[in-house]
Amino acid sequence: MPETAQRLDPRKRAILMALVEDYIRTGEPVGSLALLARHDLGVSPATIRNETAELDTLGYLQQPHTSAGRVPSSRGYRFYVDSLTHPEDLEDVEARWIREAYDSPRDAETLIQQTARLVSEATSYTAMVLGPRYARAVFRDLKLVRLPGDRLLMVLSTDVGLVEHRVIDLPEGLTDEDLTGVSRSLNEILRGMILGKLTRGFVRSLNAGSTGRRSLISTIFDALGRAGQADAEDKVYLGGTANILSQPDFGDLDVVRDLLGFLEREHLVSALLSEPQAGPVQVYIGEENPYQELQSCSLVMAAYGAGERVMGAVGVLGPTRMRYGHVMSVVSYVSGQLTDVLTRQMRR
Repeated sequence: MPETAQRLDPRKRAILMALVEDYIRTGEPVGSLALLARHDLGVSPATIRNETAELDTLGYLQQPHTSAGRVPSSRGYRFYVDSLTHPEDLEDVEARWIREAYDSPRDAETLIQQTARLVSEATSYTAMVLGPRYARAVFRDLKLVRLPGDRLLMVLSTDVGLVEHRVIDLPEGLTDEDLTGVSRSLNEILRGMILGKLTRGFVRSLNAGSTGRRSLISTIFDALGRAGQADAEDKVYLGGTANILSQPDFGDLDVVRDLLGFLEREHLVSALLSEPQAGPVQVYIGEENPYQELQSCSLVMAAYGAGERVMGAVGVLGPTRMRYGHVMSVVSYVSGQLTDVLTRQMRR
């Protein structure tokens, strides 16, 4: 049983759950007569008034005006979310639509962009997806392509489909045979290694041959190191940012401006989505969010990965009056589908 529910008797729990569900559905303060009309609670209007008044005193409900019904507080929403024994089941047509979106093979970046759009369309809220981190990806293949003007295109592929393109300087005097030999050697040595664990020690340990080859390998390792740094800037993909404007709960222009400003700061969104570990969907409600700009919102997120590795996170940002059961189901299902796709790519 959720910790917050331990202080509530069964009648209070039933009334609170019913009131939160009604408020999420209608957006209007809920009174005792409305609760009785919609739910079989087996009590009188006077009893409901007394119980809701006590729930108000305990901090689970609020009353916007003395003559109005009541609305959930952040604590009331927390009780509601913690009391959901399992998220709402997705309808068959929605689940099939999500599965089919992942049927066609795509590179990792396209998959993440698609995921952000998919989640925003499924929930009508703003979706945020933290892209896979190169530091956690495994080296699969390196190609070197000569460019005009003593430049070289380095194409790095990872086990989960991430592809990194870097243009680097080509040391003088290197032939196409040298380039082939360097790429072959590095592919043999590095295949299967986690990018974030590559060190300069590998450069010193290589029997690279000519000075030009050693210089090229050093340059390549510098580029690989920048791609694989643990603190390298993570990519964040957004979907449905404009949905913020269509939410009646975000009628305050100052709140909207703060939210849009937050979403523009990619490093903050990245830090926000860096929290989840592998496991159940996580929900942060109102003041539970770590940033002031988000304290009128709820955040639902879950990690996705490849095999046993957590690679990133899928999140939904919306008002506290959110369809939690549905959003939690969408985030859970999508993160699971994305994990399945990346895991299959990893095992090819």
